[in-house]
Amino acid sequence: MESSNLLIATLDRLGAWGVVTTDSNLVVTGWNRWLEQRSGKAARDVVGRRIVEIYPDLLVRAMDRYYRQALEGQACLLSQRFHKYLLPMPPTVAHTHLMNMQQTARLMPLLEDEVICGTLTLIEDVTERIVTEEELRKQADRLEEANRHKDDFLAMLAHELRNPLGPIRNGLQVLDFIPGDSPDAIQTRQMMERQVTHMSRLVDDLLDVSRIARGKVRLRQTLCDLNSIVHDVVEDYRPLIEKNGIRLVLLSLAEDAAVCGDSIRLAQIVGNLLNNANKFTNPGGEIRVACETNRETKSVLIRISDTGIGMSRETLLQIFDTFSQADESLDRSKGGLGLGLSLAKGLANLHGGAIQASSDGVGRGSSFTLSVPLTESGVVETTPAAEPAIPNQEMKRILVIEDNRDMAQSMKMLLSHIGYQVEWADSGNAGLDLARRFSPSIVLCDIGLPGRNGFEVARALRADPITEHAYLIAQSGYGQDEDVRKAHDAGFDLHLTKPVDFIELKRVLSAVPGSHKSESEIDSSTRV
Repeated sequence: MESSNLLIATLDRLGAWGVVTTDSNLVVTGWNRWLEQRSGKAARDVVGRRIVEIYPDLLVRAMDRYYRQALEGQACLLSQRFHKYLLPMPPTVAHTHLMNMQQTARLMPLLEDEVICGTLTLIEDVTERIVTEEELRKQADRLEEANRHKDDFLAMLAHELRNPLGPIRNGLQVLDFIPGDSPDAIQTRQMMERQVTHMSRLVDDLLDVSRIARGKVRLRQTLCDLNSIVHDVVEDYRPLIEKNGIRLVLLSLAEDAAVCGDSIRLAQIVGNLLNNANKFTNPGGEIRVACETNRETKSVLIRISDTGIGMSRETLLQIFDTFSQADESLDRSKGGLGLGLSLAKGLANLHGGAIQASSDGVGRGSSFTLSVPLTESGVVETTPAAEPAIPNQEMKRILVIEDNRDMAQSMKMLLSHIGYQVEWADSGNAGLDLARRFSPSIVLCDIGLPGRNGFEVARALRADPITEHAYLIAQSGYGQDEDVRKAHDAGFDLHLTKPVDFIELKRVLSAVPGSHKSESEIDSSTRV
């Protein structure tokens, strides 16, 4: 006993170990402070009792055999991987699912004058390491899953971008063989326009989802009539939906649908929900739209239900996740990036509203309900869009600074056809030189230019008396709030995100100060 106590005292000073000694009958002769603290059993309550009496679990798990082997002269190493623990004790890591402290243990004969007189057990707590390893494994699994989702998304994105590129390429070849004013040429150009619009929408959705996730979307809220928005969106989508052989029914409009919101974004939400219903409803099916007021919740409810493919319970749980789709077939006949519903939900939340999805199961249709808070009734003003005016003589000179030759030449041709005098430079320095000679009224300037970038060009134009009063419009593939702010700080009047719709560009140009329209008529979405 005295030698056991001396050994335990020595080992206590060496490190964080549990130390147990027994005699040849497995009666505990030593129990150190580490074990007192971890097990909650004081040495005075343990010493003098057999170890298998204190821990009957040793017999249940047949762990007593290692003590017998130690008495026979054999040292044993018990790893956590195979045994989990030797002596059951509470785990030392908070918020873990483990029921017991995870341990590695060494059991060996205790010798006195080279005669086996008992056993010595050293116990190491490895719970923290095991919990860390488990978390690392889970993290690795999550990263692997995220990487798989990334690969799936990139493959899906490539698929969705190639889809419109095919008909665009075919259309270009068709136009080489037919007269430019023939019905086939007109139809081909319309097809190409639709495909370009589709590609632009894919990119816009990607950017919008990213902006919402980072809290970068700003709503331009006004008092608006949700009835009018729903009605207009339904009528916009009606030709597309009915062309697919699907019946579209507007069941009802609300008694009072005055809400404070961004009318463009609200239309985007409704449009995304309608587009989703259209994608997953087969020909011969029906899509129903109803708008009503809920006085109890003080909200306007828009329900869009369909008789389409429906959703399983598992799909319902993830239907609003980014890149989630109900259609996961290889042919991806339904198309899309799986962003529409995620984007709709994010925009609804920004309006203080919500979207809920429901379905009775696969093959039994789906229903989506958008709720938007009511506001106090008021006069909802609408301003009809005016046709772009032809530029007056003072505003005809436009300088295009763009290093992409195809982009610049096509822009020059388009602007020339509607009455502008257009010059083009393919770098920042060339643009500045040409601006001093040409003295343009308007400058369309790319941001990513060789030599001087667009921001530097804008600052130089503002500092030159010849060009300081020119109207500067930035054109960039980057269209986030920070990009718009940088353009403003550099001296640009407007920031347009590529690809710029030419009809929108004509409207913006006609509203430039000094033209037929006042500056106030330029849409705030493009102003910097």
